[in-house]
Amino acid sequence: MPAPLSRPPLRALIASGLTLAVLDGLFASTFFALMNGRTPNPKRLFQAIASSLLGPDSFEEGFASMALGVCLHVSVAFAWSAIFFIALRQSERLRALLGSLAAAIAFALVYGACIWPFMNNAFMLLTRSTPMPWGTNYVYMWLAHAIMIGPLIVLIQRAMTKRAEG
Repeated sequence: MPAPLSRPPLRALIASGLTLAVLDGLFASTFFALMNGRTPNPKRLFQAIASSLLGPDSFEEGFASMALGVCLHVSVAFAWSAIFFIALRQSERLRALLGSLAAAIAFALVYGACIWPFMNNAFMLLTRSTPMPWGTNYVYMWLAHAIMIGPLIVLIQRAMTKRAEG
């Protein structure tokens, strides 16, 4: 069995949070553009994110609501990265499990698959947003989170922890 990981360095959280925020923002902008038959419009995407707090007026607020949407998006990316970071720092069993790359990939897929349903079905209820109904787009978002979000967080933090070990 591979050696367990040591506790991850703080820079692993920063790297995974920033990488996740950028790549998920690009993915979401492209996905929703394709879903609506338009060219990607990051301003509109981030205003839509801000509308979770501001409501429909967000689309009339210009740059300010876009900036709020970017801040919210980055905050959520860091929150999911931080949840894993804290779990990895606190759990010797998790660090032992993630010593194996195959186990890390499997864990990453499960972690990512859990994120979208929570975001859509629990977190959205705390905002002014309407959860995405079950259907093809819901499945696409669930798969994207399983395949992209979880692995980005887990594998970046795992790699940076291994690099810090030496």
